[in-house]
Amino acid sequence: MIVLISSLLATPTKAERPMEMKMGSFNSRPDAHAPIGVMGDRAHHQGHWMLSYRLMKMEMKGIRSGTLDLSENDIWNRKPEYGGSNYMVAPQKMRMDMHMFSGMYAPTDNLTLMLMGSVNYKKMWNHRKMMGAKHLFQVSSKGLGDTKITALYRLYHGKNHNIQINFGLSLPTGSIDEQDYTPASSNPIKLGYAMQLGSGTWDVLPGLTYFGHTKDISWGGQITSVIRASGDNNQDYRLGNRIKLNAWGGKLLADFLSASVRLQYEAWGQIHGMNPELDQDMSPANDYTATGGRKLDFNLGVNYIFTGGAAKGNRIALEIGMPIYQNLDGPQMETDWVYTIGWQKAW
Repeated sequence: MIVLISSLLATPTKAERPMEMKMGSFNSRPDAHAPIGVMGDRAHHQGHWMLSYRLMKMEMKGIRSGTLDLSENDIWNRKPEYGGSNYMVAPQKMRMDMHMFSGMYAPTDNLTLMLMGSVNYKKMWNHRKMMGAKHLFQVSSKGLGDTKITALYRLYHGKNHNIQINFGLSLPTGSIDEQDYTPASSNPIKLGYAMQLGSGTWDVLPGLTYFGHTKDISWGGQITSVIRASGDNNQDYRLGNRIKLNAWGGKLLADFLSASVRLQYEAWGQIHGMNPELDQDMSPANDYTATGGRKLDFNLGVNYIFTGGAAKGNRIALEIGMPIYQNLDGPQMETDWVYTIGWQKAW
């Protein structure tokens, strides 16, 4: 991932830098970065590096259309407003583990570059109704996700406030050809859209981030989006565009410990086109018309930074969240919870 930030309105001078370092206790505070669930929140000074690792785990359980929860019978006996024939498979739950690795480097005070890759594990449990009985089966996929290169450019850098623009590119390194065995066939068949590991398209990643702090609190906001810029992938579809808005606040509890609260709103569009290998009447997971939505998540986090010894400067963070509002262009699976644990080290 590449992060592009710079001081257009106020670039710190070399004379100011020692003052920053002296008062710069903020850079060594546990809340010197946004909650661990936020990416590309801060640029670095020239010559500085940062490495990070995040494990994000998410569980989805149950089916929703709009703001209403649906039963299995609603899936197997679709109401007229859903259109089409009855689905044959009702998803039960889905789990996703995403291991994210990133490195950042600042060639100038105005520009920080970031590269991020991921390894994803996905598993979905389903019920298929056959001859009046329910049969439970599961499918899974694993492998590399898409690779993100981002640049952060600092627009303003003051004593207590920072503004930066984010601009990145997502490379289609994640597979969109994942298959597994199901009761429908003795051979592996193509898995649904959510079980694929990447988008299959070149995506543009614009954004804007603000970060502020005082003696013992910090706060910020970020807007980012994913724009599917290259048209359909080689499976004749493209995922919908996405937009994400974050607002957070942090409280310093000790020199080494802070807590955070964060709200995240996310909206995503319906898939355009369709994979001809997927029977959309088999399962909601195969139905390209049941893929858009919007949700609001509430997250709580803690951040710990080592202040001495060989581990000095290493930051460990944890964040747990759940949706407080979901409106899905369903029927599709709804999110139950998500948590992220991560490590960061800057030097």
